[in-house]
Amino acid sequence: MRKSYRVYLTLGFSLVLLIGLFTMWGGLPLHILTGLGITDILLFWSVPHIAAIGAAFIASGMAFHAVGWKGWRRIALAAGMVLVVGYCLLLCGREVALATGLSLLLLLVLGAVSMGVGTALVFSVLAFMLGSLDEEHLIKDLLVSLVISSLAFLALMQGSEGLLLACFGVSVLLLVILLLLAIGQAEKASLSGRSAHRKRGAQPGPEQSGIVLLHKPSALRVAASSDEKAPGQAGARAMPGPFLSIAASIREPFLCVAAIMFAIALTRSIALRGLADASVISAADGFGAAAAALVLYLIRYGLGGLLRGLRDFDIERFYLVLFPTMATALVLLSLLGDQFVLASGTLVYMVFMVSFALILPSTAIIARIEGYAPLRVFCIFMGGIHLVFAAATVLALILYYYADLGAATIPVGALLAVYVLAMIYTVLHNRLRRTQSTQANEQAVAVPPSSAQSRGGLWRTVIPPRPTGAARKSDARQKPSGHSGNVSHSSLKGTTGQSDVLAPEDEAVGTPADPIALKCAGLGIRFSLTEREGDIMVLLAHGRSVPAIAQQLFISENTVRTHTKALYLKLSIHSKQEMLDLLEQE
Repeated sequence: MRKSYRVYLTLGFSLVLLIGLFTMWGGLPLHILTGLGITDILLFWSVPHIAAIGAAFIASGMAFHAVGWKGWRRIALAAGMVLVVGYCLLLCGREVALATGLSLLLLLVLGAVSMGVGTALVFSVLAFMLGSLDEEHLIKDLLVSLVISSLAFLALMQGSEGLLLACFGVSVLLLVILLLLAIGQAEKASLSGRSAHRKRGAQPGPEQSGIVLLHKPSALRVAASSDEKAPGQAGARAMPGPFLSIAASIREPFLCVAAIMFAIALTRSIALRGLADASVISAADGFGAAAAALVLYLIRYGLGGLLRGLRDFDIERFYLVLFPTMATALVLLSLLGDQFVLASGTLVYMVFMVSFALILPSTAIIARIEGYAPLRVFCIFMGGIHLVFAAATVLALILYYYADLGAATIPVGALLAVYVLAMIYTVLHNRLRRTQSTQANEQAVAVPPSSAQSRGGLWRTVIPPRPTGAARKSDARQKPSGHSGNVSHSSLKGTTGQSDVLAPEDEAVGTPADPIALKCAGLGIRFSLTEREGDIMVLLAHGRSVPAIAQQLFISENTVRTHTKALYLKLSIHSKQEMLDLLEQE
C-alpha cells in the first residue's frame, strides 16, 4: 500500500507540474488560440493567471485547515471542474466572443483566472497528501516528479498543437483520478490506525498502515458524522497559525525563491522579446529542469550512496551555492545581449524548478518546528511567490514593451535581477555566518558522552535551575542521584554559573524535580547533543514556541529553528511529537 500511495502522489505531482508548464510556461499555443501578440498574452493571460494562483493559494491556506476526507474529495473534483471551465474558455474563446459579442480579452482573463484557481486548488490537495511522507521520501519523489514532467513536456512539444490541447485535458482527468485514489488510501490508513489504537488502548506508531502521517491518528477527533477528519487537520497539535507569524517563519526561503522568480520574469520576458519561436524557450527550459533534477537526485541518492550524507538540502543552501552561477549568467546577458538570452534564461529557470521542488519539504519542516498546520505554511509560501511573480511580470512588461530604453533595455533588466539576487545572497550569507559561529562556540564546550557518563551523568545541555535561596542550594547538594536511567541533581547544574536563563515564572523548567528535564538529559547524553540543542529540547518538551524560546535564550528565532532542525536530525525524527515519544520511552 505504501508503494502505491507514493506512486499516486509522484504521478500526481508530475501532472500538476505538467499542467503548470502548459498554462504558465508557454506549453499551450496561446498565440494560435487567441490570435494575440506576446504583449497582450502576457498582460491578459500570464499576469491574471499567476495572480489568481497566488490569491487562491493564500485563500486555501486560510480556509482548508479543518477539512475532512469527503471535503478533500469535493475540493479535488471542484478543482478539476474549474480547470476544465478555463480550458473551454481558452479553447472556444474566439467563437464565444463572435457569437455573444463579448470581448475576447475579457474571456481570456476569465479563462486565465479559472485555470489559476483550479491549479492552486489541485496543488493544495496534492500538497496535503504529500505532507504525509517523511522528508527523505518526499524530496526523492518530488525530484522524480520534476524529471518525469519535464521529459513529458519535451516529448509533447514535438507534437502538433492539437496533441498539446488533447494532452492537457487528459492530464487534468488523470490528476483528479490519482488524487481520489490517494485520498481513499490515506483515509483507509487513518481509519485502520484509529481502529488498532482503540483495540490496543495505545497510540499507534508513525509507520502505521505504511503511511507516515503528519500528526498521529490519536490526535483525530471522532466526528459525529461519517465525514472523518483528515490527519493533521483536527485536534490542537498543529495550530493554523496567524498569517504574519507564518510569514516571519518562512522569510529566508521565501526571499530566495522570490528573488529567483523576479529574475525569471525579467529574463523570460527578454527571451520572448528577442526570440521569434517561443517553443524553443519552452524546450530549453524543460530539458534544463530535467537535467538539474536528475543530477541532484544522483548526488543525493545515487553514486553508490557516497553523498547521501548531504541531508541539509534546503532552499537557502541551494541558493547560496548557485548564486555565483546565476549572477555570472546575468552579467554575461547584460554584456552579450540577445546572444546569451536563451542560455541565461534556461539556467535561472533550472535553479527555480529545483527550488520549487524543495518548497514543500522546507515548509513541512518549518511547520513541524513552529507547530503550525503544514498546509497553511505551504499555501502562504506559494501564494506569496506567485504574487511576486505576477508583479515582476508587470514590471518586465513596462521595462521591455512600454518604456523606451533603447539599447539599454537588456542591460538594465539583467543588472536589476543581479541586484535583487545579490541583496538576498548577502542577507543569507550573513545569517549563515552568525549561525555557524554560534554552533562552533557551542560545539567547542559540549561535553562528550563518555565524559558525561564518567562524571556521574553530568550533562551540560540541561537548562540550569534558578536558585532561590541558601536552603534550596543546601538541599540540592545533599540530594542523592536518581535511578532508572535518570541523572543526578548535579547533572542539572550548568557550569557557567548562569541563573537568569529562565524567567521567574519558568522556575519549574529544568529544576531537579522536573522529570522532563531529566529525560532530556538522558537523550542528550545518548545522542551527543550540544548545550544549546539540549536547552531547546527542554523548552520544546515544555510546550514553548519558537519566539518564546528565542526570547528566553536570548537568541534569534532563525537560530532556534536551525538548532531544532539539527536536533531532529540527531534524534532521527521529523516532528515535535516524535521527540515527545522518545522522551516517554526514556
